[in-house]
Amino acid sequence: MNKKVRAWRSGFGFAQIIAMLLVVIPTLAFIVILLTDYWGVMRVDNNLILISNIMSRALDNEQNITNIKGSSMYKSAFKNAASLCPNHTSIQLVSQKPNPSPNTIDVTVSYGYKSRYFNKNLQAHMITYSYQDQNSSVKYICK
Repeated sequence: MNKKVRAWRSGFGFAQIIAMLLVVIPTLAFIVILLTDYWGVMRVDNNLILISNIMSRALDNEQNITNIKGSSMYKSAFKNAASLCPNHTSIQLVSQKPNPSPNTIDVTVSYGYKSRYFNKNLQAHMITYSYQDQNSSVKYICK
């Protein structure tokens, strides 16, 4: 019995414990933190794509895109898009100008993302065909 106890003790020593404390655990913690930050970036990017999809669909179906803020369909889409803005920010229409391409709606949504490792300006860009033969380039920002 005494021989078995010594054999078990010699298998895992002080050097291995120190190596685990100094190398393995900090590396594992770094990987977990990096993955959670990456998950946050991907979640925000997905929300921006959803916002650009919602807004381009609303703009595509409008009869007159010049007075867009008065439309009830646009107001509903804007409210849905605002609920998808990350970190309880609000969505704002930054610019709307004619698009050089005929019959296309160009929507860009941007958000400045800040975390431990990622400080990026994320953008989602969508170009769609207008059913009402209109063209416009619209930019939104989540602030």
